[in-house]
Amino acid sequence: MIRGVPEDVPLLDRLIACLEVSPLATVPFSLSILSVAPLFLLLCGFQALSGIRSAVPVLVVAAGWCVLAGFDVARNVWTMRHPYASPRWLRSVHAAVGDDLAVRALAYLIRRYDHEPDYVVKRSDMMTAVQVERNERREAQRRAEGFRLVEALGPTQPDPKALADAERCRRARERRAARSAGETL
Repeated sequence: MIRGVPEDVPLLDRLIACLEVSPLATVPFSLSILSVAPLFLLLCGFQALSGIRSAVPVLVVAAGWCVLAGFDVARNVWTMRHPYASPRWLRSVHAAVGDDLAVRALAYLIRRYDHEPDYVVKRSDMMTAVQVERNERREAQRRAEGFRLVEALGPTQPDPKALADAERCRRARERRAARSAGETL
């Protein structure tokens, strides 16, 4: 549980977080002008074949594209003005992708930025971490379905990533305890 954030997450927050950490988060909402051009050609062809001459469908397509472009610009401005992940947004990400994936994404960030003591989680970093963890899960699932040349022999070795995570967590706890002991003196 993230401190200062209620347990229940509103649906709108969950949808926004789900959209921001989805694989399509880097794809703009608005279609590019290059992909709208074929739609205009299709409309012109339809009008030529049907004999109906009306500017309304063309204006509807243009207006729809402008609305999507406006939403895209507004989203980009919002994320530029608010680059850091708030506790509310992180809780929404937890609700949107599940606690297991969110915790693994935060562990990825801890491993990646362990050397920076003043690191603050950014939205873009969390989005990347969620994508990395999803890709690792997908790859592990594909690997499990594949054919192994040699079966594993003997006891399995401990996961080096998990051992390194445990060691980093232990060091981080020691640093926090040392900092808080220094603050109380």
